[in-house]
Amino acid sequence: MALLVPAFHAGVAVYNVIVTKWLKENMLQNLAVYDSIIIQTMKRFSLRFFTNWTFTLLTLYILLCVFEDIVLLMRGAESFKSKLKKVKNFMFTVVVAPMTVFVSVVFWGLWSLDRELIFPKEIDPVLPPWVNHSLHTTTSVIVFIEMLITPHQYPKFRDAVIGISSYLALYLICLLWTYFESGIWLYPVFKIANWPIKIVLFASLFLLAISLYSIQQFISSLRWGTDSVLKRNHDQHGSAGQSGLKLQILDSVY
Repeated sequence: MALLVPAFHAGVAVYNVIVTKWLKENMLQNLAVYDSIIIQTMKRFSLRFFTNWTFTLLTLYILLCVFEDIVLLMRGAESFKSKLKKVKNFMFTVVVAPMTVFVSVVFWGLWSLDRELIFPKEIDPVLPPWVNHSLHTTTSVIVFIEMLITPHQYPKFRDAVIGISSYLALYLICLLWTYFESGIWLYPVFKIANWPIKIVLFASLFLLAISLYSIQQFISSLRWGTDSVLKRNHDQHGSAGQSGLKLQILDSVY
């Protein structure tokens, strides 16, 4: 397990960088060839799609993991290691994990109803299947594996809700700003829905995101247990000390 975790992080980092490089070099070139409204919207607002936001955050998180794996090989700097772990924990548990699964659930859920609601066939020549799955499927697999091989300490539910709400609110502002600025909805599903239905959709998506966070935390507790997560986090940074002793005492009591 000691070598598995760094190897996994390094492998995912390389893969995500390859996908990012492909998107930058090939997709923009492909977009220039087609003149449909949908394709041109992707070209004009490529940085405003929720999938791109979340894929970028996942990539940054994985790169942070690689950096931490290297730092943990060094002696000292325990305070820095502890702060790095806290940032990484919050980033993964509150934003990366729930939002990545959120993208997969919403994307494939709408696709199963009618792919034209989320990913019209006109996009196929621009985004080949392997890239589509890299953005909407593989990401959730990566998150699930990360949950299984690395323990994470979860924040208070209130703090998680604030973090998730802030992220979704920021994107909602981006989505609405794009519409009022250009008259274009980034996703076809919002184009065909009236405003009351849009509001219901926004509220439902928010509740889905919160639910996914709770499910994720539950799965993590089944895998690691609350005390185990705390203890493993301390052990990985070489700072178990008295905290580790207290946890062991609690374990012996229960």
